[in-house]
Amino acid sequence: MIEKHLRAFPARFTATVLAVLLAFGSAPFDAQAKTRQGDRYLKQAQEAEARKRWDDAANLYQQAVNEDPKDARYLIGNQKARFQAAQEHLHAGRDFRTKGNLAEAIAEFQRALLIDPSQSIAIQELRRTQDLLNNPPGPDADLTPAERNDRDMQLRSASILGLPELDPAVKRIGPLKMNNQPVNILYN
Repeated sequence: MIEKHLRAFPARFTATVLAVLLAFGSAPFDAQAKTRQGDRYLKQAQEAEARKRWDDAANLYQQAVNEDPKDARYLIGNQKARFQAAQEHLHAGRDFRTKGNLAEAIAEFQRALLIDPSQSIAIQELRRTQDLLNNPPGPDADLTPAERNDRDMQLRSASILGLPELDPAVKRIGPLKMNNQPVNILYN
């Protein structure tokens, strides 16, 4: 009786394995194809990263994440590339603002926000630039807050009057000769 079950097991096992492979056979091949495509994107992204082309690297990492959203290599690379690309746009925006190209600076800050919305400095820089665009700067716009404070202190120091000159009650005391006089007379 045991021999009968042992002979039947391989046949049942083989039939079960074939049924599972036929039912789910295409899924492992699709997952593997996605991983291969994701690995291609990963390699291209790493090449773009080596050339400091952060926008391209961020796009390629995002495509790799779209292929396999659970792969940690793709996710970490995507975060790094997005951060670096946003920093690059922040730097470019500051350069444009320094040169007086406020519209281009605003565009760069907006790109930085689109790439990495967690960049709070991009929001601050965008608001500051929009304020500069709405309210044209005065003569001291190029000064930093520390330089502005130093200039204000110098202006305050210059506005302080010097010591007043006291007019003496007696303009000139003539020569006095007081020989052998007591102290109280000398004092008076």
